[in-house]
Amino acid sequence: MYAQQMSNMQLCETLYYNRASNQTRVAIGAEFNRRGLNKRWCDKEYKKFYVEKVVDGLLSRKEQAPTEPAATIQPAI
Repeated sequence: MYAQQMSNMQLCETLYYNRASNQTRVAIGAEFNRRGLNKRWCDKEYKKFYVEKVVDGLLSRKEQAPTEPAATIQPAI
């Protein structure tokens, strides 16, 4: 994927967080600068993205937690 077609987060991950890419760091850096991005923005968005992922994972796990079966009342014999 060309640097011009990458999202801001993809540019950040490629430049700072070791995301694999077939584009040169120069091309990615040029696009990064053209969009006016900076490391502080990348760090903030990176943390926000992964915090959201963790929270979503915890919420879905809580929703999927099995409920305890209700006690069935047996008739007296």
